[in-house]
Amino acid sequence: MGDPKGPTGGYLNQWEAAREREMDARKEEAIAIHREKVVDYLDQQGIVGYSLGKGAYYYLKPIHVCVLDPEVDEPEQIEIFIGAEIVQKDAITRTVEQNPKGTLNYKFEIMKSEDNSIGMTITCDPLGNIESVE
Repeated sequence: MGDPKGPTGGYLNQWEAAREREMDARKEEAIAIHREKVVDYLDQQGIVGYSLGKGAYYYLKPIHVCVLDPEVDEPEQIEIFIGAEIVQKDAITRTVEQNPKGTLNYKFEIMKSEDNSIGMTITCDPLGNIESVE
């Protein structure tokens, strides 16, 4: 039996495959710990009735999107948690797009504070489940 194929289509040796699995497990663990910390923060703030979506990991930082008013068709109250920080509202540009399934997606452009260029783009569903980070 040959080595498993890697993301580039080439064959990985067993050590590389094990390393990939370990890194993926560490990312998932970091996302889970981050989620717990976000929930603790929201509880401390007395915030209830929110939707905290499935998180993501990007450039060594876990990310979560929290929709504070999920029962509204197009929620306005959204918090984005990146690592230990809450992204400031004035650094976020949000657009609403319809995805191929006919449902809505939110696209958030997070601006860098130093030069006001786009630092990352997060796409998620209306419940805050992150679909992509670029």
